[in-house]
Amino acid sequence: MARDTKTRAERAAAIRKGEADPDQMIGIDGIVRKIDEEKRLNEMFAITFREQLGQDVLAYLRSITLDNISGPMVSDGELRHLEGQRYLARIILQRTNIGRTE
Repeated sequence: MARDTKTRAERAAAIRKGEADPDQMIGIDGIVRKIDEEKRLNEMFAITFREQLGQDVLAYLRSITLDNISGPMVSDGELRHLEGQRYLARIILQRTNIGRTE
C-alpha cells in the first residue's frame, strides 16, 4: 500500500476542489478523515455527554471557556491560552450536537 505523503493542508485542498477520495471529509477540527470515522467520533461525543453528569461537564466547560470574558488588561499569552481552550470546548460541543442529530 502506498503511503500518503501529502500534508494535511494538501489533503484538505484536494477535498475542497473535489479531487480527493469521496469517502473523506474535513472534520470540524480541520483534519481530513473518512466520513465513517467522523460519524463515529460524533457518536462517541454524543454518548459520552448524553447523561446528566455529561451535561454538567459541558456546562462547566462552557462556563470556564466560552462564557469567560477577559478584560483589556489580559496579556497576549493569557488570551491565546483562553482562545485555545475555547476552540477545544467548541469542538466538543459541536461534535456532541452533531452526534445527537445524526
